[in-house]
Amino acid sequence: MKLDNRNERNTRSVISLKDFLKEIIDNPADFVENTAVFNALKSQGGMSKLCDVQRNIIGTSLNTVKRIYKKTFQEDFKILDLLRITAYESIELHKSKKISSNKITKSGLLKRVKELEQTILLRDEDMLCITLALEKSLTQGRYYAIKSENPTLIALCTKEQREIRIMMSLLKDQPTKA
Repeated sequence: MKLDNRNERNTRSVISLKDFLKEIIDNPADFVENTAVFNALKSQGGMSKLCDVQRNIIGTSLNTVKRIYKKTFQEDFKILDLLRITAYESIELHKSKKISSNKITKSGLLKRVKELEQTILLRDEDMLCITLALEKSLTQGRYYAIKSENPTLIALCTKEQREIRIMMSLLKDQPTKA
């Protein structure tokens, strides 16, 4: 019985952790002064040890977080790790924005470039999350079409997914940072 309670508590903790990471991403200003959270987000291990009783987050081993996350959300742990990285970088970006850049001086321009590079990095991570979600959706759609055993549905699914993949491949040809 005690093992079940621990599993339930750990599952609630992992769910709360994911929600907490999303909260940090949405409101990084609220966490700029919280060095414990900022330091915990620097690594996967630090994140797994994060403890916030008010948010029902308890510290556990990294393997426990990985196992529970995969079982609870049926997603790869990489998605939670991307949330961690994005949350960390959101706080970091907000900290650097507090000291505004002076576009007149060379050091001010360099700071502005760093801010813009940070923004691009966050957008790239967002795009990676969206791409992972799209790939998962395509895989699930194909699986359900095959499970239906309807040849028309399977052919339609194959055709439409091919069109989506062509659209995605065209986006990759766009010029990138030189």
